Amino acid sequence: MSINFKMKPTEYLSELGISTETLELTAPQVGKTSTGAFISTLTGASTNDTIYVAGQYKPVGQTNPSNFALSAFNNTGAVDNAFGGDGAVVTSFSGSPSEFSFGSAMTVDENTGRIYLSGDTSTSPPDGSMYTQGVLNYGTICYKLDGSLDSTWGTGGKVVTNISTDKTDCRANTVYDSKVYVGGGEQKDGSIGLVRYNFDGSLDTSFGTGGIVKTLVNPGNRIAIYYIYVDELFEKIYALGSQLNTTIFIARYEMNGDLDITFGTGGIVTYVIPGTSSIFFLKVEFDDINRKFVMGYSSGSTNKLIRINTDGSLDTTFNNVGYVTYSQLESASALKIDTINNKIYVAGTTPSVQDLSIGRFNYDGTLDTSFPGNGFYLIDTPNYFLEFASVIALINNNIYVGGNGIVSGGPFIREFLMIKLHLFTETTYKAPQLAFRKE
Repeated sequence: MSINFKMKPTEYLSELGISTETLELTAPQVGKTSTGAFISTLTGASTNDTIYVAGQYKPVGQTNPSNFALSAFNNTGAVDNAFGGDGAVVTSFSGSPSEFSFGSAMTVDENTGRIYLSGDTSTSPPDGSMYTQGVLNYGTICYKLDGSLDSTWGTGGKVVTNISTDKTDCRANTVYDSKVYVGGGEQKDGSIGLVRYNFDGSLDTSFGTGGIVKTLVNPGNRIAIYYIYVDELFEKIYALGSQLNTTIFIARYEMNGDLDITFGTGGIVTYVIPGTSSIFFLKVEFDDINRKFVMGYSSGSTNKLIRINTDGSLDTTFNNVGYVTYSQLESASALKIDTINNKIYVAGTTPSVQDLSIGRFNYDGTLDTSFPGNGFYLIDTPNYFLEFASVIALINNNIYVGGNGIVSGGPFIREFLMIKLHLFTETTYKAPQLAFRKE
């Protein structure tokens, strides 16, 4: 009788290895400290070595002035003091003491070394509130990667465009082929508005009417665009958003700004997702590998993840119905697709304790229970009451979550926060079980 292995030792390792993931947390880092309030408006972006959080700055205890604010963190998770001289920049459009501005959409174009921060701006809204009726304009500021203004954009790095006599809601921007797209909506007339600029900030008159496209979606109701995607493959423009805070929609345009009438009904597809009583913190990303849109939002006591094909249909390979409902977060407000590993990350506040939690889903919509915390990892944010998670960045084996927190136990001060988590993958192996056979 002789003894033979059925498998080689290396095959044992492959067969019997068990991989587990652990997270190493770096203490939350604070952006530029101030006696004012840095308020994240749920926007952020990242490059290979820098993560940005943006929003609004205003003096503590005052309604106005409020200005665009942008903070940068390096890949250690710490504030990048080389950016703007101390890690953050605050920019006014008008210099008016009654200005009300807030940056709510950001794109980093590394090819040109520019950062575009867009949002709403006004010199004197009726009561300084972004939630009440008043005339606001689309404003876009162009920064260089060091935080200085790019004076080749508009006037001194700033462009303001009026598209309505109504209260606007500018929440999206993107860059494609040296053109800058900015989008939003109107709160009374139910229209979405898209603007396309040339590289110098001038309106691109080959787009729509004088560089502006307005599309009536739902008359008399609040509506907003939260994401713009330009499909290079088929030369289409997608605008994704919500209406009435209860339904989501996609509008598809030709490159000249005309609605693509082959898409949905007259160029628009509307979705009513079961269990949606409201829509808050809508975030969208495009999976450019699998060519699908992923949308996430908070609705009452639950949260939704939705995946949509580029033809406008729900992707039924995602949880069989095209959407997932989960309740591990109180307010899901950040979203990131990991196209390399086919994972979806979400982050937001946890129920009752207002700390941060980050979760991970598989490509098919199931919760990835191999992620630490059985799918959702709770992060204590000492000394801060977390308001929002704004951006998730994946760089090497690190996960970065940027957002906004209120300082605990002191004056009412808000600050930008950055949390870095290092993801370890460890593999352990069982002792081989030898098999025998007779000869």
